[in-house]
Amino acid sequence: MNISDLEEIKESQLPLTKNMNLYFDSGNNQFVLYKPAGKLISDIRLDSKRVPILYIDVKDKKKMAILAQRYYNRVLEKSIKNGNLNQVRNILVQIVEDVMTEPRSGALDVMPETMDILIKNYVDQPQNLRALAQLSFKDYTTSIHSINVMAYSIVYCIHAGYSLEDTLNIGLGSLFHDIGKTQISSRILRAPRKLSPEEFEIMKSHTTKGYDLILDSNLDKKMIQAAVLHHHEKLDGSGYPNNIFDVSECGQILGVIDCYEALTNESRPYRNSMKPIEALTVIKSDVEKEKLNKKIFEKFAYSLV
Repeated sequence: MNISDLEEIKESQLPLTKNMNLYFDSGNNQFVLYKPAGKLISDIRLDSKRVPILYIDVKDKKKMAILAQRYYNRVLEKSIKNGNLNQVRNILVQIVEDVMTEPRSGALDVMPETMDILIKNYVDQPQNLRALAQLSFKDYTTSIHSINVMAYSIVYCIHAGYSLEDTLNIGLGSLFHDIGKTQISSRILRAPRKLSPEEFEIMKSHTTKGYDLILDSNLDKKMIQAAVLHHHEKLDGSGYPNNIFDVSECGQILGVIDCYEALTNESRPYRNSMKPIEALTVIKSDVEKEKLNKKIFEKFAYSLV
């Protein structure tokens, strides 16, 4: 096999490779078969770390991404049933970061299964989702922000009486509202200063880039597309990317919740966090200017109680 036909596999994914050939570098980029499809690497070998760096055929890459997400989903459901919020949070981070790292890998298509697990198990326990969003985390990333916004969004939907189907789609839209940032330079995403006008224009393009990524997926798209494209639009036409007045309902929901999470998260870099009442006061100012939906704002505020 040639290196161009292979991709290194993560150690955590090795137990999922029963039906795949695995290869290793025998020296000077000479790749030979390590394990044929149909066989497993022994637990003893895995536990003792007596496994070289291994590679899969790039043709198996999508299959592996989907298998990994489904494995994480099983662990996620078990952690929810055990009541371990920290473990739930860590697994969600792993799931979302895998998708964010390679949004076209096929893992994105499995995310409705993840969302279904969260909603099914937390529909009667929204307080646990609120607690999940408020857990501190060492490194604030797009994935962490997205998980927090998703948690608040599901709590909002439960409080407002949305159907399970709409809750699932709004949850997916909120989880991936910033997926377009995977296409933005980390130099801009992590800039420890105010962005220049040129850099801000690039940052704003995450909405349209994210929209394109959702279009390329197999997700049931309409509400999710709207969330990704409209979450920075304003009712007075002052938002972006298209300065529209007719903002989708999902976009309006995220306009409130995205802002609240950004203002209140204590792990967010380069900005002091606000107390919930302070953040709601800031958002209320935009509501009074008719930039954000008043009814959505009020229902969201009550969902936090």
